[in-house]
Amino acid sequence: MFDRIKSRTSLSGSHPRNLNPQHATGCRLWLNRLHRRWQSTSAVLRARPMVLVLVLLLFAIMTTLGIVGIEVAARNAEDQARSTARTGVGQEVALGVAQDLLITTFGAEALATFIAQYPNCTIIDQQFLDMAKGIMERTRKQQPNKWIVKQLEIDQAGVIWRTYPVLTGALATSLYGRDMLRLEKDRPNMLYSIEQGGVHIQGPYGCKEGFQCAYTILPIFLPAPRENFDWGCPYTPYNCSEPCWNATSGMKYWGQVSTMINLDELLKGPDSRLHMLEDRGYLYKLRQLRTSVSNSARTLGNTTRLPPAPEVLPIRVYNLQWVLELAPVGGWVPAWRNPCIAAVVVGSFIVSMLVLWLLVSRAQHDRLLRAMLPDKVIQQLQDGESDIVQQFSNVTILFSDIVGYTTISAELTPLQVVSLLNDLFSSFDELTQKNNVYKVETIGDALMCVSGCPKEEEPREAAARMARMAQDMINCVANFQCPIPGVKLKIRIGLHSGPVVAGVVGKRMPRYCLFGDTVNTASRMESTSLPMRIQISEATAKLLTSKAEFELSARGEVSVKGKGIMNTYWLDSGYVQPPEEGSAEAAASTAAAAAGMAAHTAGGGSSAGGPLGFLHQSLMSSLPPRMRSWLFLPHLPPPSPQQPQPQHPNDAAAAIRERTSPAAGNKSRFAKHSAPNALGPNSGASNFDQLSVGSTGHALDSAAMVVSASLALQQQQRQQQQQQRDVSVGGAHVKDLRELGLLDIETVTSGYGVSTLSACPTTAGGRGSLEQQHPQVHMALGVAEAGAVARRPCGDLVGAGGASPPPSALPSTTATATLEDDSGNGRMSGRSPGTPAAAALD
Repeated sequence: MFDRIKSRTSLSGSHPRNLNPQHATGCRLWLNRLHRRWQSTSAVLRARPMVLVLVLLLFAIMTTLGIVGIEVAARNAEDQARSTARTGVGQEVALGVAQDLLITTFGAEALATFIAQYPNCTIIDQQFLDMAKGIMERTRKQQPNKWIVKQLEIDQAGVIWRTYPVLTGALATSLYGRDMLRLEKDRPNMLYSIEQGGVHIQGPYGCKEGFQCAYTILPIFLPAPRENFDWGCPYTPYNCSEPCWNATSGMKYWGQVSTMINLDELLKGPDSRLHMLEDRGYLYKLRQLRTSVSNSARTLGNTTRLPPAPEVLPIRVYNLQWVLELAPVGGWVPAWRNPCIAAVVVGSFIVSMLVLWLLVSRAQHDRLLRAMLPDKVIQQLQDGESDIVQQFSNVTILFSDIVGYTTISAELTPLQVVSLLNDLFSSFDELTQKNNVYKVETIGDALMCVSGCPKEEEPREAAARMARMAQDMINCVANFQCPIPGVKLKIRIGLHSGPVVAGVVGKRMPRYCLFGDTVNTASRMESTSLPMRIQISEATAKLLTSKAEFELSARGEVSVKGKGIMNTYWLDSGYVQPPEEGSAEAAASTAAAAAGMAAHTAGGGSSAGGPLGFLHQSLMSSLPPRMRSWLFLPHLPPPSPQQPQPQHPNDAAAAIRERTSPAAGNKSRFAKHSAPNALGPNSGASNFDQLSVGSTGHALDSAAMVVSASLALQQQQRQQQQQQRDVSVGGAHVKDLRELGLLDIETVTSGYGVSTLSACPTTAGGRGSLEQQHPQVHMALGVAEAGAVARRPCGDLVGAGGASPPPSALPSTTATATLEDDSGNGRMSGRSPGTPAAAALD
């Protein structure tokens, strides 16, 4: 989680979101918007994968239904087209071809009828030409635009005897008198015709006239008294006793008549019915099946491209069997099928994308709503409820804010401030999801979260989850990289548990708000907390005591605005202050030692009921309550009624404020330094359980007034008693301290100048050097006090003479403190009443 924070680029003007749109092209801006939209959509799809599943399922269903519907419609169209081809144009062509073939048999039948009446060849020869001419004219009338029948022929006893038109030339010489029963080439066909006994068609053949032809043949059987009867004709059948003569019936083969058919004119002529198929956009193929030796299988005609998956129509005329295959040029599948399928796919995709956009938009809206309102409240609002309020008996509320936010924001541009807060609070949002707590709102740099609400749960579990949330926030900020060099971002956190009332306020931009004293108390826990610390109330601490995973430590009594004094606790987050901030403890030790010395000398070795205690009580009571809580000095010993009340040393306080630079605290840093107070037996009844200071320079000036007043009172009371002793030994102490480089103190007697105190170069614990803060508070010390200051912060040092004041004269205070302001920069300061060094070290 923290890697993303560490890898963030610095908030400089070169960040992509700081680019001036005027310097970017329109295409780049469009791509950036598209990229952001894609990232947002991807995030929604990763969070809700069922959205994508539903969209894909919708696309599959729509596509499947569309394609199935188109396939059904295409199949119906195909069936209709086949039916049209089979019973429409195809049937029309097939019947036309069969009719043309039947017409060709008219001539043979008419001529056979005449021969049956007049079988004598002399009579036939006399009337053949006139009769044949009439038959041809009659045939052409039936086929006015076609000359399909080319010739009439009489084959008496199987010999070519007469033809019409009459042959001439070489062709007449080769054909007339040709005995087809005698020739091996023609005999099988002649025997097949005799055996058929009726009209039949033979062919096709390649005729000598140069076209493809076929013959319509009708054998003629006539009654005869004997086998060798010839009807007055010149020829008798050659070697054809059995098929040509039937002794039982007395029928004898007279011969045959035939008509020659021009197949080219029938199938390829300008008036051919097959052209009708081409004109109507059909591919076709006409082929003949093998039915005899005279009718072999062959293709009679076809288009350039053969028909795919054709519809087959048979053509049967006598013994002839033809097959017509046809199909549309574009196939049986409708031309609109593929475009419709493509349209269905594209349309389904578009609709699916629209549904995806709607679902993603709805999911984004729901995510935004759930980021602002709980799910239960959203459902109530959608159901139309107007008054949404609920009471919770025990919840745990967390408040946090950034230490020194005003200073940090002043050093950044507004855009950088927004980016900084966005990065930090985005990390906190991840923590809310991790710990299952509800983020109520953010106001500026402040964050408010609640557990046990809006879903009520067991108070201990809610407090435990919120405690883990607070610990994770401390660890998150500890690893957060602040854009200001040298500045570590810090936060304060406060927790409190108690009853609240939650509800939605307003109709425009409604907010889920919490009401009750618990909210105010939790806010006070945060405001009185320390940087990188988690302060919890006593109510929250009681809930966490049952959880062994949490370490709690008592902070003590804290003055809370509007609540008075409250006992609070620290929740350990495991955070350790960086090593570089530890050296500040040395300066705090020096200040605490000086504070103890001043308190000792101010008490005059007596009880706290003396004039100095009365002066402390008076000055502290004049401070505002918040300053007293900052100083953690709420319990001062009561003044003694026997001691007169001294006057406030305003002149000394004015000198302190004048010599203290206000800029010294502008870059201070927050840190955590505390130590128990170990006052000596002469320190009176003052109870300083903890010296931990987190305030501004104004509180420090007020504390300095207390210290300076105490010193002035001590000087006034003991001036006469100490004057001679200071004169005798003061010089030796001052010389030794200056030579050691530990202090810059001038010990004087009455009438001498004012002294200054400097921090030790090395602390007693050896924690490194401390920077000297200038200017320091001016004060006049006696020799004994100077020796005490020299020994307490820097070790067991003595003057040049090797003598040291008695132990009873040394203060026993060992306290450290940290002064912080809102900038987050720490500076060491001792704060103890009656100690001028506390102000001097600021």
